[in-house]
Amino acid sequence: MSKLRFTRRRSLRSAVVVSCLAAVAAASAFAAGAGPDKIATSRSGPCGTLPFIAPKGASTLNLLPKGYAARYAGFTDYPIVKSAWANWKPKKKSGFNIQIVWVPKTNPLTNAALAGLQSALKASGKVKTIQVQAVNQPTDVPLQLQQYQTAVSRKPDLIVAFPLIGSALAPLVNKAGAAGIPTVTASTGVPGKYAVGVNTNVYQSNGWEAASVLKQIGGKGNVLIVHGLKGVPNDVAASNAYAKVLSRCPNVKIAGEVEGFFLNSTAKQVTQQFLATHPSGVSAVLTIGTMGTGVVQAFGQTGHDVAPIADNAATQGEIAYWHGHPKFKGSMGLTPQAEYGTVPAQVVLRMLAGNGVKINTLLDNAYVISTLKQANAAFKPSYKESDVAGVAPPAGSYFTKSYLNGFFNK
Repeated sequence: MSKLRFTRRRSLRSAVVVSCLAAVAAASAFAAGAGPDKIATSRSGPCGTLPFIAPKGASTLNLLPKGYAARYAGFTDYPIVKSAWANWKPKKKSGFNIQIVWVPKTNPLTNAALAGLQSALKASGKVKTIQVQAVNQPTDVPLQLQQYQTAVSRKPDLIVAFPLIGSALAPLVNKAGAAGIPTVTASTGVPGKYAVGVNTNVYQSNGWEAASVLKQIGGKGNVLIVHGLKGVPNDVAASNAYAKVLSRCPNVKIAGEVEGFFLNSTAKQVTQQFLATHPSGVSAVLTIGTMGTGVVQAFGQTGHDVAPIADNAATQGEIAYWHGHPKFKGSMGLTPQAEYGTVPAQVVLRMLAGNGVKINTLLDNAYVISTLKQANAAFKPSYKESDVAGVAPPAGSYFTKSYLNGFFNK
């Protein structure tokens, strides 16, 4: 029996890492919205505010325009440093060779991002060669490292990567960078001066949503935390944000924590099991992301009113429920689709034009909705309460052109 349980858990982990990557992408592909601007990070404050944590490498942010540093509060994944490519210019102006090292082609979000990336590069008229390598299994880090080495052997002008594990890829990125080959990464950042990450701040996105929901419940009650998979990077970052937010809410207690494996079906099951042993329900739910439809269904099918939900990657089912139940409360992030690829493509093209990127990590704010009016604006008639697909923010809200300008010397 113990062997069976181990095998099942291992298979679950392998099966859901792609969903986990989607959640990472969601956490790393938000844009600035009306909601988060009302919940700034602060060094002190009441329940419903997000504690300020200084980012690693804060002094480097002086290279950016005024106001940019605020978007880095809480970013402690690795130090922000000056980019090795701040004064770099390729030896030619067109006919570029771009190698892409990607995650498995099994997730709608990352597939849309890849399509957007390729489309934008082709449309520029500057790129002659685009070759894509993608691992078949989301746990096959060794193969991705091998694919990156293959990409380097093809003598590209630049590499675009979606790392499975950024720290594992770092030594190869540094070696390629020392040889004059830049790497631009989507979602998962890579430490060091030779990589250019295009991300958002997981601490802020999860923290804003949790703070907003705890404020909605008056700073009192019990909460359920629905993890994706404990130990994976975005779950760790989100859990850290939740802990910081809850530290300012002495009258809010954690009633329980469950793992949904980033699957709506599993999230539904474990939430139902929790509610069966807690018939009085909870005051709010904090979910890492992508599992909201399952959580909503669990409450409804156990006869409970759906508690306010903080969700880092809203599903169409959640938005449909919110639209049909005006008294519902929540705070949710909306996830870009193709823009998650087109924006890194714009960074690539600016670098190839010799514009000089200033630092190693480009962050934007999260697009968060916290009101019925905002939920209705995101709703589409095609959305059903059973839908598990993600919801995109307004087009063009992720890394606006003017905001992106501030990261470059030219």
